[in-house]
Amino acid sequence: MKTMMIRLLPMGKIGRLAVIWLAAVLAALVLGGCGPQTVWVNPAKDQQEAELDMAECQALALTRALPFPTAEQRWQAEEAFFSACMRGRGHTPQEKEAAKPGE
Repeated sequence: MKTMMIRLLPMGKIGRLAVIWLAAVLAALVLGGCGPQTVWVNPAKDQQEAELDMAECQALALTRALPFPTAEQRWQAEEAFFSACMRGRGHTPQEKEAAKPGE
């Protein structure tokens, strides 16, 4: 039986951030339909600026949470880092109820 080896190409800083961003988006999609959602609000910023802040804070939080040894600790650290980053950029969290199917 012949085995196939996959050679991983070295990723630069941009490649790693892209992977982190993709993981964040996938996590948001998976968890997005569960219960109340947190919406970050900053009246001084438009939608595009808010989305950029969210993406940058998510990438920063994922990077800073990597050293934590367990998945639970990483998740908690990621949430704390993300929240601190968004608050630092002037956003405040508000709870928004998820839309029910068919609405």
